[in-house]
Amino acid sequence: MIRSALLAVFLAVPSGVFAEINVYIHSSSELKKEGLKVSDIASVDCPAESAAIKDVEINGPLYSDGYVDRAELLQLLKKQTDERINIYGSAARILPVSGEGKDDGKKAETAVKNGSQVKFTAMKNGIRIELTGTAMRDGAVGDVIPVRLRKNKTASGKITEDRKVELEL
Repeated sequence: MIRSALLAVFLAVPSGVFAEINVYIHSSSELKKEGLKVSDIASVDCPAESAAIKDVEINGPLYSDGYVDRAELLQLLKKQTDERINIYGSAARILPVSGEGKDDGKKAETAVKNGSQVKFTAMKNGIRIELTGTAMRDGAVGDVIPVRLRKNKTASGKITEDRKVELEL
């Protein structure tokens, strides 16, 4: 009797009630002139009806310390949805726009030099792989450069900060 009552309850509850949102925080993100959105600092896996959560704007006071941490992000997202939210990662460092405030005609500061060792990161579907590689070209933050990995394989990635290159998938 109790089993059939529980079965009836589970069948009556729509499957959308059990949907969840998975948020994978990037290690860093560049602050854009038009502002910062959740999709700028994290990868978001969610049902189609919750896709608008990717476009939620993050206001200035939230990243005034240079970081958006998981507690701040969770508090912001809970205001937008009643679905379960899983956040992976601790915080995203907010970097200033490359070249912002540099109107003196000088070239952007070199973050990676040709031949130097760099940390190469690739991320997809919440899986992060970090390798050590060798830069094959000089570059500043925001530049895309080739990196030689193990067994002479090469991959291109965007420089995110000093000696750090991230593959964009």
